[in-house]
Amino acid sequence: KKVIKEFDFRGIISEESYLRFGSKTRRMLLRWLEYFSFKYADRLFAVSNNLANYLRKKYYSRDVTVIPCCVPSDFCVLKTTPSSHEEMRFIYLGSMSKWQAFSKVCELYSGINTELKTLTVITNDTVTANQMLNKYTIKAKVISGDKKIVLEQLDQADFGFIYRTNCKINTTASPVKFLEYTARGVIPVMSEYVGDYSETFKKYSYTIKNGEEKIDIKKLVKLRSDQATYRALFKLTNQYVWEEYF
Repeated sequence: KKVIKEFDFRGIISEESYLRFGSKTRRMLLRWLEYFSFKYADRLFAVSNNLANYLRKKYYSRDVTVIPCCVPSDFCVLKTTPSSHEEMRFIYLGSMSKWQAFSKVCELYSGINTELKTLTVITNDTVTANQMLNKYTIKAKVISGDKKIVLEQLDQADFGFIYRTNCKINTTASPVKFLEYTARGVIPVMSEYVGDYSETFKKYSYTIKNGEEKIDIKKLVKLRSDQATYRALFKLTNQYVWEEYF
């Protein structure tokens, strides 16, 4: 009986390794393993369409099934009415890893020209977060917590920061944090390099263009006040629930 060989690319392993360890030898070995897996697996899976296209371009064209990182369907909630509070409530959910660019988030938040704004930061590394916030003289609520706390904070937020730089690791990724925002009706404030989502969700998110230094508050207000924004986020996010794939 033939054994079916499957390989699931959850990212570009060789590039992630090089970013973490800086070893060219290790990257070369992992690239060979990636090629071997791509060539000899009977079935291939990838975490994003961008990654599937990257692999086909790098090696050769073959079938690749895309299964993104997803959220459970019961995580998705439709905001039935636009936010009524006057202040703009921002949230950042994630780590202090360099590639998540929290310093850039602080820079962008500082440049939002209104006093009526708040920022909540949810991270396991609260010490580093507070140090970075102090550097930019930002007052924010910094917490860590379980799923219940995360959901409570997301449900109070209007906008969620997710910033990625232009590199292969980011453009081929499928960050579940993005869907955690949109599933709760939090409008993403994102760069142009957040996997497939920068294209799929761009009409209902605020996209920070390459080189853009200031966020246009009028665009934020327009997105937040339009019920169509929340209906679209809910509909799109439901295409990325685990029940759609398994």
